[in-house]
Amino acid sequence: MNKKIKILHLEDNKTDAELVKEILSLEDIDFSIINVDNKEDFLKALKNKTFDLILADYSLPSFDGLSALKLVQEQEVFVPFIFVSGVLGEELAIEAMKSGATDYVLKSRFERLVPTIRRSLREVEDLVQRKRLEKNISELEEVYTKIAERVRGFLKMELPSGKFSIVDKFIEELSGYSVKDWQETPNFILKIVHPDFQEYFNENFQKMLEGVIPKVLEYRIIRKEGDERWWLQFNIGAYDINQKLVSVSIVIIDNTDSMESHLKYQNLFENAIVGMFRTSFETGRIIDANETMANIFGCSSVEEFKQFTTIEFFPNEEQRKEFLEAIQKDGFVIGYHMPLKRKDGSEIWVSHSGRFFHKEGFIEGIMIDISEQKKAEEALRESEEKYRTLFNEMPIGILTCDKNGVIQSVNKAALQILGSPSEEATKGINLLTFPLLVDAGISSDLKICLEKGDPIKSEKEYKTKWGKEIIIQYKGIPIKDKDGNIIGALSTFEDVSERKLAEKLLIDSERRYRLLAENVTDVIFTLDLDWKITYVSPSIEFLIGFKDEEVLPKTLDEILEPSSLELALKILAEELIIEDSDDKDLLRSIITELEFRCKDGSNVWTEAKVTFLRDKDEKAIGILGVIRDISQRKEMKG
Repeated sequence: MNKKIKILHLEDNKTDAELVKEILSLEDIDFSIINVDNKEDFLKALKNKTFDLILADYSLPSFDGLSALKLVQEQEVFVPFIFVSGVLGEELAIEAMKSGATDYVLKSRFERLVPTIRRSLREVEDLVQRKRLEKNISELEEVYTKIAERVRGFLKMELPSGKFSIVDKFIEELSGYSVKDWQETPNFILKIVHPDFQEYFNENFQKMLEGVIPKVLEYRIIRKEGDERWWLQFNIGAYDINQKLVSVSIVIIDNTDSMESHLKYQNLFENAIVGMFRTSFETGRIIDANETMANIFGCSSVEEFKQFTTIEFFPNEEQRKEFLEAIQKDGFVIGYHMPLKRKDGSEIWVSHSGRFFHKEGFIEGIMIDISEQKKAEEALRESEEKYRTLFNEMPIGILTCDKNGVIQSVNKAALQILGSPSEEATKGINLLTFPLLVDAGISSDLKICLEKGDPIKSEKEYKTKWGKEIIIQYKGIPIKDKDGNIIGALSTFEDVSERKLAEKLLIDSERRYRLLAENVTDVIFTLDLDWKITYVSPSIEFLIGFKDEEVLPKTLDEILEPSSLELALKILAEELIIEDSDDKDLLRSIITELEFRCKDGSNVWTEAKVTFLRDKDEKAIGILGVIRDISQRKEMKG
């Protein structure tokens, strides 16, 4: 869909009309659109402008979609006509399709709009191309059936001299040369044969000298006036009593008009962008085909392609039988989609349009490789399915509403939070007036989002339909059309009650832990695996004279004596080696003695007990330690 598509949209709901524009814009479709909401404007637009596509609501106050479709047909406007409606049930949809509508899209399934438009435009393009090819072929066949009378000339050529003993007056008209010219010069015809056919003519003349008569020759000549013509030459030999070929009677027909038509047809056939073919109905023998047809099935040439039968390209006999029954029933198929096989066995999807010639026993038609189209359609279907599954299975509630707050789409989690029994029932809810949301203050937040266009994020206490009190984290994002006008909002609802409880418990736990750490005489500290101090309790000041905030930016070599630093690094290296083993003790700890530097320049000996901090996967992510003053113990031992 590279070109700009012109759309006529019959819709009385301005919100829906703007939503259609927004959806097309989001898909990067280049389009122009004219919106009308009554019969008079619709008919006026049809008469005064041309369109590539028509979208129409099924039910309008003073006009209905079926009447609009009938007007389009009466005006002989041959473009896709798609119903876009919120009230189109199964029976109405069937009626619309029987009346000539291309397709329909429910307003509750707007995700189908763009794929439906793309498919409809592609089908029209394929149909136009097919009709153009059929017209060209029809014109060429007409030329063959209406060949006008052509001038015929007669010659008699003596052998082996090549001299023309009889030349009738029509030869003068055909060649532009006089009878005298033809009779005075042996094998005069070589003078007018086109250079491209000199070798061809000489080879056949040589055959005549050897007693072999080619029944028909076809070549190009250059008339005396300089124009080129195509000649057909029919030969009949005369023999002496010894059965030696002594002369050839020749009938010349000017075949230029037929040949040019043939060349035009041949050029169309050989260079068509679609596969063209003729095959036997019964045996599947490939009678004729062009290069494109051969390439579709992975063959490098028509000759290679003809070595196969069509039977070999069907996945199974049942599918071939189904196709033959379809084309035999009506005598033709148009846009018949079916899976086939290339010569290497890989699958290919084709669109086949052809005709069955019952008396002659063959099928003739065109074929288009639509494998990429099928892959794209399948990818789109999978994408839509993944999107819908993701939307429905998200653990948080998601819904969209129009600018009036009326819900347009909703997922399972949102249904549960709102306490609604079904998606259809929920689409009648107005978020701005729904009592439970009003009581929670969520409706007022959404109103701000819809009126001012500001994203909203808040946490509200919400009481469900069943009386359960939960905490809702609500987010609202405005939905805007291409002109920046607000046409609705996307809202998410997440039950964060358990998370809030966990956060509260964590805060309480951290508060108790910090209270303990800040009131014990032993020093508690943590390090990351790069030896950076990440926490130290306030009691460090009583040990080495530095306050905890003074210690945090320091490195270990600033507060440890060199020998103690070396010992600590050695212990860490050994422990990290143990970490790589499968039978390590996750609860192990190390006790060692370390000498610290004090703020007043003195040193103090400590006992340090350290262990690894671990994440949820039990991987070491840091070091937790407790140190206490053992100076007196060291003095007593000393």
